[in-house]
This record gives sequence, structure tokens and C-alpha cells, in this order.
Amino acid sequence: MTEHPGSTGRVASGNPRLDAILGGGLPAHGINLVVGPPGSGKTVLAQQYVFHNATPQRPAIYLTTVSEPLEKVLRYGQTMAFFDARAVGRLRLGSAAAFRAAERGRPAASRV
Repeated sequence: MTEHPGSTGRVASGNPRLDAILGGGLPAHGINLVVGPPGSGKTVLAQQYVFHNATPQRPAIYLTTVSEPLEKVLRYGQTMAFFDARAVGRLRLGSAAAFRAAERGRPAASRV
């Protein structure tokens, strides 16, 4: 977790302007619900947080209900400034359906 200087209990996004608006980032140690119409940037925001905060000691898990294949989501993400190819191996990415299947003993989400 990357905390904003002078702030406690916040998770920074890696975007200084956004973090300033959010008072240092999203609240830590809780559930943060991001809602909006299609195309408003929810997926991009979630991926930015994942890429900014994933570390070898603290890997990130990204769950999506988006109906697009994971490969398409990653391909689009690679066009973003925050995308870090070195971090991809530290992330667990997959759909909610893939994680439900894993609970039933079927193939799980992709490790990318």
C-alpha cells in the first residue's frame, strides 16, 4: 500500500492530482465501491490502483465482471501510462466467474 505523505489510512493511486482530490487516495482497509456509467473509467481506475500498489511482498488481486476477455483488458491497459510490464507477474487477474470456478476445483484465474 502506498500512503500519501501526511495522510494516514489512505491508498494512493499514483496520480498526484487524483490523490489530492481524494485526500491522499481511497480509504485503506475497507471496501471502496466505484460506480459509474459504461466508459466512465472505472476499470482504468481499478487497474491504476492495482499497478501502483502491487509489490512482491503484497501482490494485488484484480477481479472483474467485465465480459471482455482478460487478454483484451490487458492489451488496452498496456496503452496507459501506469502500465508496468514488470509488475504483471505480481498480479492475479481474472473474472468473478473464474474465481467461482476455482472455488469448485476448476481452473482458476490467470496469473499474468
